[in-house]
Amino acid sequence: MYDVARSVQACLRANTAVHIAWIVSEDVSDGTQAVALTPGGGQIGSLLDGALDDAINQALSTAGDSGGIVDITLGPAEALISGLPQGSVLAIAISPGTAIPEDIWESLALRQPVSFAFELDRRRFTDVNLLDDANDLTTSDDQLVCRYEPVPRVVIVGGGPIADPLQRGFELAGWRPMFVADANSASGVAPTLSPVDGFVVMGHDVESSGRALQAAIASNAGYIGSVGSIAMQELREEWLAYRGVAWSHRIHGPAGLPIGAADPGEIAISIVAEAIASSHLDHLSSD
Repeated sequence: MYDVARSVQACLRANTAVHIAWIVSEDVSDGTQAVALTPGGGQIGSLLDGALDDAINQALSTAGDSGGIVDITLGPAEALISGLPQGSVLAIAISPGTAIPEDIWESLALRQPVSFAFELDRRRFTDVNLLDDANDLTTSDDQLVCRYEPVPRVVIVGGGPIADPLQRGFELAGWRPMFVADANSASGVAPTLSPVDGFVVMGHDVESSGRALQAAIASNAGYIGSVGSIAMQELREEWLAYRGVAWSHRIHGPAGLPIGAADPGEIAISIVAEAIASSHLDHLSSD
């Protein structure tokens, strides 16, 4: 849901029809993902690596104006792509974007925890309400409860010997790392970040790393790590200052907890630990 929220909001503001589909079978790990579909074959996102694309498009006509839950049976091709047994029956929720209140879309766009419930009448949606709290996604005869918690993302700009251990470290911590090669790409991703996310800048080119830091400062990323020596931090700060951008207190530079790290693996561990500590402290300060 988080990955399609901003696109759905854009469609709704442009009065473009959009439907959202997601898996509600509780034993499928793809249950937090969603796909948004617009008239003419437009699509944002996918479910089970695209295995359900054709089936969902066919099911749109049976979901009705208010949406509801439909069953999709996996054929040979869907089973091969998804890795699930042929003949598996998946429950798929399909809803018009307009059926979900704007405040729910806003929470999803900001990557905030959110819970909401659809009221059901013979598997058709009749109403949807924001909940203060809920258990994990569950279904019953008269209600579908959805609860979403964002998976922290971290944008890693640049490369070098720290890149691979940094990726593995963040993955082990449950974060979703995303490598981008240059500052231009970073600037495109930065606006999608929220306070639960991170941004790590590497590289020896001051121009490129400075522009990446500028994008990070303008984002809502909760953790910003600037990898490099103290001298490199000073050069980046000067680059930002020359362009009227103040060095933010959110920047951790040199990135990483002071554990005496020397090799790439140790440095990566120190950075991941610092990002985790920063996110926990931010959470505690907001409680």
